[in-house]
Amino acid sequence: HIQAELEVKMKPQCRQVLDYMKRNGSITVQEAFRELSVGSLTSRISELKAAGIDVRGSMERGINRFGDGVYYKRYYLGGN
Repeated sequence: HIQAELEVKMKPQCRQVLDYMKRNGSITVQEAFRELSVGSLTSRISELKAAGIDVRGSMERGINRFGDGVYYKRYYLGGN
């Protein structure tokens, strides 16, 4: 299977991000940093997309620690 072959050649952080999305359904920049020590999730997402992995995203609204409304992107694998 082509996707399986691509996953074998992946950088370690890309594999961690992909595995996290498979286990948890999605990932945000904050989760990537806190759970995986990945400092640039957007770069890893771009690399996954370039490798042919169907990664999609949606904007969500939350509240930061100061009580202000913020928007952030949640990434997930296509078809989820």
